[in-house]
Amino acid sequence: MKCCWPKVVIVLITMVIMLYLVPGANFTKITPVKAQGPEPAAQGVSVGEPVTPGVSPPVWSLPQVEPEQPGQPPAIVNPRQPGGYVPDVKSPGQASTVQSLVQTPLKTPAVNLSFDGIDFQTGGSGEPPDTVGDVGPNHYVQMVNSSFAIYNKTGTKLTGPTNINSLWSDGTLCATQNAGDPIVLYDRLADRWMLSQFNHTNSSTAPFYQCIAVSQTADPTGTYYTYSFVVSNDNAVFNDYGKFGIWPDGYYMGANEAGFTAYVFDRQNMLTGAAATFQKFNEAASNFMLPSDLDGATAPPANTPNYFYTMGTGNAMELWAFHVDWTIPANSTFSKVTDLTSGIGFGFDVCPADPPNKATSLDCIPQPGVAQKLDAIGEWPMFRFQYRNHGSHESLVGNFTADMDATASDHAGIHWFELRRVGGGNWSIFNEGNYAPDASERWLGSAAMDKDGNIAVGYSVSNGTDLVPSIRYATRLASTTAGQLGAEVTLYAGSNPQTSSNRWGDYSAMTVDPADDCTFWYTTEYIQNSANGWRTRIGNFKIPTCGTSSGTVYLPLIIK
Repeated sequence: MKCCWPKVVIVLITMVIMLYLVPGANFTKITPVKAQGPEPAAQGVSVGEPVTPGVSPPVWSLPQVEPEQPGQPPAIVNPRQPGGYVPDVKSPGQASTVQSLVQTPLKTPAVNLSFDGIDFQTGGSGEPPDTVGDVGPNHYVQMVNSSFAIYNKTGTKLTGPTNINSLWSDGTLCATQNAGDPIVLYDRLADRWMLSQFNHTNSSTAPFYQCIAVSQTADPTGTYYTYSFVVSNDNAVFNDYGKFGIWPDGYYMGANEAGFTAYVFDRQNMLTGAAATFQKFNEAASNFMLPSDLDGATAPPANTPNYFYTMGTGNAMELWAFHVDWTIPANSTFSKVTDLTSGIGFGFDVCPADPPNKATSLDCIPQPGVAQKLDAIGEWPMFRFQYRNHGSHESLVGNFTADMDATASDHAGIHWFELRRVGGGNWSIFNEGNYAPDASERWLGSAAMDKDGNIAVGYSVSNGTDLVPSIRYATRLASTTAGQLGAEVTLYAGSNPQTSSNRWGDYSAMTVDPADDCTFWYTTEYIQNSANGWRTRIGNFKIPTCGTSSGTVYLPLIIK
């Protein structure tokens, strides 16, 4: 009998030993297990090993970001990663029903409060500004690229801008650098805050991290549990464009990887600072998938899965369900629920200059007085995919940029929608609209619903003659005729076009204030002076009739 093992076995053992001896590293091993269920996942679920968190210093004690030098041009960050996207190219004659304001002189409420957020000179970190924010009972937290700032609800800045990585001290990339694509969400179920960004050396070199911080208390200026998840050790699987949703059994995330992936992170353990893991599916969806994000005072019915959606082919939206089993991961499932076909039509090929792969044509949105056009981000669903349980029914609300023109030319508008189900039955498209009331282009939207079922949609707007990129919104009452939004309101007017590149923000954020469950807060970017880079704006407004029937004030629903 030979006394020695084959060389390949020795090499494998050595690799395993080295994995555990890397100083300070929480390298997450991805262990595939086969999912079980009525519709088993094609790829099965991957399970990450537990990650032990650190604890951040109080945010109020952290230094501010060093300001950029005046006039310094912003670097282009987060290059576009089209991934496996195959567009639904609209052919002439595939008509969409487009709303005309002549038919709908509905009233949209005026701006209540508006103030500047992070800008390039104070927040730095390149172009475009990926702008996101959320509101809690007493604070508004905004994140832009690699920094975040915290405001009270009168617009006074309390902290920041602060580098996101300054929350971490574990020696991983989460602590030593920033990569961006940030997301902040107020977790109403626990009265906590969740902040996240991805991190990597570059987009083709593993390991790839998802850095997640969860506040220890309701105060976002305090301390956080910090988690450094290695979600991939494969150079070809970069977790681009991660978007989150809060759910009772997890923090769910969709990502644009080598294919389109769905994640869930162990929210329950992360709220207590315990070691936490994640589960992941890589599925054959048509496009990047956006997870549902819970709003409102009523949690989903027990055992309700988290829902993801994306735009598919043939004027359809795909709805998927992620059911997680933390005890037996092999029982977790991620499967398509249904295809929901639009009754009014849409085409998300806003830049059809290079069919059949429009992802190579990223200059769509005209600006006055300059040749430079802007990227419409037309191929992906726009943050957020809001869930709300009204008791009598459940709603899912979302939006994406769509082509409003049935001909070969392009005209960007907002396709907004509400999915609904009653009594745990089937989901269907309850309401939807294509909003393009004039010749201007509207893109980069975000939609949400208040407790009375009223909907607000915020977005950027521009044209090639007399309107530089500006911030607008439109609303509808729950009782309004289906498919209609009201006349739009300008939240803030831009002063100049953007000339440094074709990049505009990759997403924006419309959220609802948990203090009254009526007030909408919206944040996105604008340009004041092209030479000094981008700025961001934060504003709020409220539909006056919201809440008047009961007078009830809804505070956080605590489920820990």
